[in-house]
Amino acid sequence: KIEIGVIMTPLRELVAVDSEDVAQVKVAHIIQTFRKIRQHNFLVMDQVSEPGQQKLRGIFSASLLSKQLDSDIDALFSDSAIDDL
Repeated sequence: KIEIGVIMTPLRELVAVDSEDVAQVKVAHIIQTFRKIRQHNFLVMDQVSEPGQQKLRGIFSASLLSKQLDSDIDALFSDSAIDDL
């Protein structure tokens, strides 16, 4: 589920990470990223052959992750979230 606020967020305000950087991460790393950026979504981008160009690979969603972990979304942003994994 992507909220309309995310779609309406200016591109310069969206956090994006490279797909190679998240290829081998664990759930705890994703939670740490949410806590660090203080946003409920972030983009995963692929580099393409044209310089300066990127392609959207996916979106990490705190609300989806909280459902998958059967946890309250606010718990993802708490200090104990990573300890509980």
